[in-house]
Amino acid sequence: MVAITDVSCHVVPIGGENRFGFKRKFEWGCLLVRVMTDEGVEGYSQPVSIHGEARAVAHSIVGMMKPLLLGEDPRFPERIWQKIRANTMKGQAGRSTIGAVDIAVWDLCAKLAGQPLYRMLSPTRDKIRAYASTITLETPEAYGPFCLGLKEEGFTAIKLHIWGDPKRDVEAYRVSREALGDDFELMFDIDGAYGYNRQVALWVGRAVQEMGCNWYETPLAQDDMIGYRELREHLDVQVGGPDMLFDLDDFPAWLSNRATDFVRPNAEMQFGITGQRKVAALAELNHVRCEPHTFGFPLMQAANLAGVLAIESCTYWECPAPVGMMDYLTSDVIRIDADGNVAPNEVPGIGLEIDWDMVEKLTVEIIS
Repeated sequence: MVAITDVSCHVVPIGGENRFGFKRKFEWGCLLVRVMTDEGVEGYSQPVSIHGEARAVAHSIVGMMKPLLLGEDPRFPERIWQKIRANTMKGQAGRSTIGAVDIAVWDLCAKLAGQPLYRMLSPTRDKIRAYASTITLETPEAYGPFCLGLKEEGFTAIKLHIWGDPKRDVEAYRVSREALGDDFELMFDIDGAYGYNRQVALWVGRAVQEMGCNWYETPLAQDDMIGYRELREHLDVQVGGPDMLFDLDDFPAWLSNRATDFVRPNAEMQFGITGQRKVAALAELNHVRCEPHTFGFPLMQAANLAGVLAIESCTYWECPAPVGMMDYLTSDVIRIDADGNVAPNEVPGIGLEIDWDMVEKLTVEIIS
């Protein structure tokens, strides 16, 4: 038997002024979560911090999750996940807490088996198409050259994040479409900015639909299930519902009510690879696509890549853009190939090497 002996978190502030959608500018930071064993093998994860909450997440992992992990065999990630679920009430564990621990356990499980993580998850393919997920730019006009640059880098699909100002948002989409051409796949993410204003969401949806929008993501508030169902009834473009449901119990109603064309379970920000797999199975049973968010720092991008390769209905892997904006704490990263696809490597575990010199340089506190 292999046993987990310790859990610790390196707190790494990043800073920066980027923003996504109507939300305030992010205060980037991350954790390096280390799950250690009595055999000297370690599992890692790298949850993102966007509003200065890294220390709070670290204390939640060490204070709430560590006691549940000590003595457990990491070769049984489902058993550990079920133990965590049974011992944490809905909403009790903060965002990224369960996901960060579950991913580190899966990293350990794959390393101990001597297999790359994606192979442990029963993949349906060995590569997948990537789309560039943009930051929010200053003006509509800025999107044209920015998107054209991403196309020249090799991306065959792009998703725009905008401001939540309907006319300005539509103009940003129009400028992007004209720069990219009619046959380029271009998605639109409103990030919930239109709140409960279904009329505005419908107006924007019709406008971008006419310009060949591939999907229209999260235009309304995260809890407006009826509003999303109405949008689906009035639009031909694919409508994506809430992207931040934090418990498995939240998904059945959205799926049975046909309130979304796809679900977006991010293994890091929600409930881990284990939970992501359950959402994918639930979506498949309801004949709905599962298109997980894969946005994050390198370890989480790689972990989510392993996850989406095992989801038959998934068509994309999400890449933060500008490319490289989140390249911290690892010595290697994921990049698209000449065809705009991404693939994992064959290294056991998540597959990326930790850059310990960078970790030592950037860590401001270790919580254990």
